[in-house]
Amino acid sequence: MKICYFIGDITTTGGIERVLSILTTEQLKDSEFDITIVSQFHSHITPNYFFDNNVKIVYLSEKKFDGAPGSLTRFIHHFEMIGKVRKFFMRNRFDLILSQSFPNTFTLWIAGLNMSRVIGVEHVFYGYYNSVIRRIRHVVYKQLAQLVVLTNNDKSAFRAEGLSNIVTIANPVVLSNRSCSPLINKKIISVGRLVYQKGFDTLIEIFGNIHLKYPDWVVEVYGSGVLLDELQSQVDKAELTNCFKFMGVTDRIECEYHKASIFAMPSRFEGFPMVLVEAMSQGLACVSFDCPSGPSDIICNENVGMLIENQKKADFEKGLSRLIENTELRQQIGRNAFESVERFDVRNIVCEWKDLFQKILG
Repeated sequence: MKICYFIGDITTTGGIERVLSILTTEQLKDSEFDITIVSQFHSHITPNYFFDNNVKIVYLSEKKFDGAPGSLTRFIHHFEMIGKVRKFFMRNRFDLILSQSFPNTFTLWIAGLNMSRVIGVEHVFYGYYNSVIRRIRHVVYKQLAQLVVLTNNDKSAFRAEGLSNIVTIANPVVLSNRSCSPLINKKIISVGRLVYQKGFDTLIEIFGNIHLKYPDWVVEVYGSGVLLDELQSQVDKAELTNCFKFMGVTDRIECEYHKASIFAMPSRFEGFPMVLVEAMSQGLACVSFDCPSGPSDIICNENVGMLIENQKKADFEKGLSRLIENTELRQQIGRNAFESVERFDVRNIVCEWKDLFQKILG
């Protein structure tokens, strides 16, 4: 089965690149798979994530993939690649092409590829793009062999606009060699890029009230991003400098989960929040806004976590307070969360993908 993953730039650091690392590593345990990653751009020398030596990586250019997601700069970069994309796929044949996100799928379409062997893979929520791009997206997605979305809410939204070739497959996580956090330390942890989407400004505001009631609890945020200075200034002004800390990036996040008792996810929107699954996989009691989209697919009932109406800060604060005050409650929720995420294990997700491939290829 000759599979191509088509992506903007496999050398950048992000959720798509990380998912492909996890997914292809597991897929190659099956000798039936022949996998090639076709990367339009080449910003860094090598990928930031592990890829098996049997994964072939092809770069169509040596250009850097700069500009913000959804920006005019990114659009121009994709447009400039149309000729190279057309030429590559005329010379190289695959059973299926898995196009990662709409901009890449649009590039394939405008380059004139036969979309009946293309699977579009959405990594953002349905309403991420404006109405003009959504209309173009609809025209392109109608021609796909299949559209894969990350959540049931997104599946329903695409169906409501008249698309029927849709299936939900969640992002995978590796769940081997794990154990439950003891949940005894007075520490809240959060993980993500320091950008507007992730809502850390909201978490600072909420924790200001938490700190007044529970002054011996602390927050640690792991991640980097453009808002670090702005967020640190907010922390300092709120006089939380000693208890709300930005810890930077770590490659041992599982160890940090085990030092914490509560995971907080204040995001304004998501595609599919892998960090939430990972925190639950370590037995953390989690509090998350029910933002679009993903958290409601992961925290499927109140026994495995606290799902708070989107951006209701007072309710988020109440959720954190309940878990801080009630050790037995957070440990019960942590144990339930630990068990509930088995469905996201990469071995199960790879089986779902293989079933889809066989359905399309016959």
